[in-house]
Amino acid sequence: MTASGRTGSLTANPFITGAAPRLGRIAREADDTMARLASGNRINNARDDLSGFQQLERLTAKIKSLDRAARNAAEGVNLARQAESGLNGGINVLQRIRELAVQAASDHYTASDRESMQQEVGYMVRHLQQLGERTNYNGISLLDGSFIDKSVHVGFDFRDAVGINIRDGRTRELGRYAVMTGATVGTEAIERDRLQINGITIRASTALDDTVSTSFNAGSAIAKAEAINDYSRFTKVEAYANRTERGNRQRSGGRHPRSRQLLRDQR
Repeated sequence: MTASGRTGSLTANPFITGAAPRLGRIAREADDTMARLASGNRINNARDDLSGFQQLERLTAKIKSLDRAARNAAEGVNLARQAESGLNGGINVLQRIRELAVQAASDHYTASDRESMQQEVGYMVRHLQQLGERTNYNGISLLDGSFIDKSVHVGFDFRDAVGINIRDGRTRELGRYAVMTGATVGTEAIERDRLQINGITIRASTALDDTVSTSFNAGSAIAKAEAINDYSRFTKVEAYANRTERGNRQRSGGRHPRSRQLLRDQR
């Protein structure tokens, strides 16, 4: 038999042609087994277990998201600590100003002494203003009134967020107190779309706003303060009704840290 004849007989051998695919499959299974052994994972790709692979991908995505959320939470804590540090500095400044005011109230100090104290107060006020302007985290100002309605994402779901609001800590906002003096408030109710505060339209006052007065309930100072205070979140203004007495019943309004309006009932 010639060489070519022998080669042809080997190629046509059914045992050889049937064993080749089996050998290839065995080699792939061996490779998959070695991959599992090397990685320590039962599932390395979709063909190992399609359903399990999908679950694995979902869990992997959730784990990575939660890991990122944990880092977000840690950074949020650092941000809060930075803001707290600036606020503590402001508290120290205000305490020193209070101390100087008490000191200057004593009459055994001369005008020159009080002038020196006033100069220190001026320095403290400027320092307080600088704290409000320069306190920041990662370049984001914290105490200038701009850090409002912010959030830190701390979970896997889009709703897993913690809201943060930090009010203005500059000197022009701290202790701000506004009083409107002028004509006495009448007994007419606030009409719809007739009153605006800082661009916000105030609703009409109603008798339900004042459960104390025995007459003109819708137009009392209490009712008007209630209507104004319903929008305090947007206007940053809160009305304060002086104490109203009717027999043994009395009621007064609230207050707001940034601005106050005093409404006096003429009755």
